[in-house]
Amino acid sequence: MSTRTYEEKVRIHEQVRRMYDLKIGPLPATLFLGRRKPTLQDIINGTTWCIFVGGIPEEYDLSWYFLNYNDLAKFGFKARKSTDDEEKNLSRAIWYLGIDAKHSLSYKLEHSRLNMLCMLIAFALPGVDQVFEHEATSSFRGSYRMAWEQAIKHSSEEKDTRAQDYFLSSWNNNVWDVIIWKSGQRGVMKGAVEKLQKAVPPMPFAPKDFWKEADEQPVELRQKLVTLWAMRWLIHMDKEGKIAHQRTEDFLMSDERHQSEMADGIASMAGDIDELSYLDDPRIFHRLDLFNALMTPVEDDIQPLPPQEHTPWMDPSVAIDLVQGKLVNINGLVDAMSSMGM
Repeated sequence: MSTRTYEEKVRIHEQVRRMYDLKIGPLPATLFLGRRKPTLQDIINGTTWCIFVGGIPEEYDLSWYFLNYNDLAKFGFKARKSTDDEEKNLSRAIWYLGIDAKHSLSYKLEHSRLNMLCMLIAFALPGVDQVFEHEATSSFRGSYRMAWEQAIKHSSEEKDTRAQDYFLSSWNNNVWDVIIWKSGQRGVMKGAVEKLQKAVPPMPFAPKDFWKEADEQPVELRQKLVTLWAMRWLIHMDKEGKIAHQRTEDFLMSDERHQSEMADGIASMAGDIDELSYLDDPRIFHRLDLFNALMTPVEDDIQPLPPQEHTPWMDPSVAIDLVQGKLVNINGLVDAMSSMGM
């Protein structure tokens, strides 16, 4: 039984709470079941709310993130190119976890969606050489697309990351980077995408079934139209629903243990559980568990490394002109998507 006084427990709990608030902040909610970040009580008890959902490599769990918080903070929580193996591993984790919203393979993040839309247009349109130096970015674009599609298709049940890792190696080892729009440019880009949403008919089935349906089409048809199918799916993702992690969420939501933990979490938030009771355990700070990973000290006055600047595979302003139809016949592409039989 703990010998701590109530006042001591309050003081310690405030320190724990500050550590929790600091470390949980940079993580996107989309990493977790139901897009709900785990509470401090979840972390203390190690509940299933603390598990990353989706095709995240197993080595990058929440405990890894807490233990490596200082190094990630030195990176400014931004993906960086490097020749150092440890630094490359940090950037790999940042890409997979989506901590850097501008460097991610997740369709849920805006920069990722907009990059891939431009990528698919580049694949679909003839005569696109006028837009950018086609051959110079060909390998980069090809590996980027394969990685993105694998991340989408296998976001719930598989963790085969070979395509993603190949792309991340390509990204790290050459001059090219993803397109990064400034705030004003992003608004214009989103407006152009909204026009496409209105022009292209809705999907004939639920977005979560799209890739399954596409994969079941005859090989010849799939090879001919897969780019148009993917583009149509992507254009409508914002307004037609979310698909990532669906199977994982369905499984966890039906699991008895998870339902029990969810009830405990609701009770805790309602004030029915003593939030200081965990400090009655005299060994609470000596266990090798998620809680103590959270409590790994944070270095004082961390100075993030200066940001890196690299060459985007397509200039942001050119990308806007492309989607607006100023450079190529975007209407022809819309017509093709409207009549492709899906």
